[in-house]
Amino acid sequence: MDKKSLDLFEKIYAIEIDSALSDRLGLFQTKSKIALKLADVRQKLPFQINYGLCAFRTKDILTSNGYKIDWDVYLPSINKNLQRDLCWTLLQKQQLILSLLKGIKIPTMAFIHVNHEVFLIIDGKQRLSACIDFVKGKFPIEWQEKSYFFDDLDSDSQDEITCHWFIADVAYEYAGEYEQIIPDEWKIKWFELINFTGMPQDKEHLDGLKNAK
Repeated sequence: MDKKSLDLFEKIYAIEIDSALSDRLGLFQTKSKIALKLADVRQKLPFQINYGLCAFRTKDILTSNGYKIDWDVYLPSINKNLQRDLCWTLLQKQQLILSLLKGIKIPTMAFIHVNHEVFLIIDGKQRLSACIDFVKGKFPIEWQEKSYFFDDLDSDSQDEITCHWFIADVAYEYAGEYEQIIPDEWKIKWFELINFTGMPQDKEHLDGLKNAK
């Protein structure tokens, strides 16, 4: 290729590079104009939620005068329970107890405290019931190829379970002068925000709540 042809080739190649670069920059600039707003993603519920509270300990539920738990959260407007049945496997329960003994934090739960008497479980039913069932001796944990029920643990290990504080996001429902009643549709919405992903049975249960008449 002679020098004249080479110069012409270089000019054409440079123009093509500039054109491709301009197209890419234009595409980037076009995309950057469409900003995703935090307000579009973060949905605010129409009632106050107190985040990250120490709600209660395991032993606070087990005593005769302890807190009352509504495990199912019946929704009269759709004639359904907000919560699905207990479905954790034995292994899942055992792993939760071992996590507590190892000092591993378990995920935050969500409750509605009604008249300072009853806790409605919005999220955390499986975890909470596993702790209670273990203390009641309903299943053992496995450690180094040996099985241990709650009564087989030393006092320090038992305290880790019975004195464990459940951290939860808590909303309050109460009657009286400053009445705050949380309707079924808001309970479903909160449940949906927390459980937007999960096992197939979670999605099936959630779809049943949202589509119920």
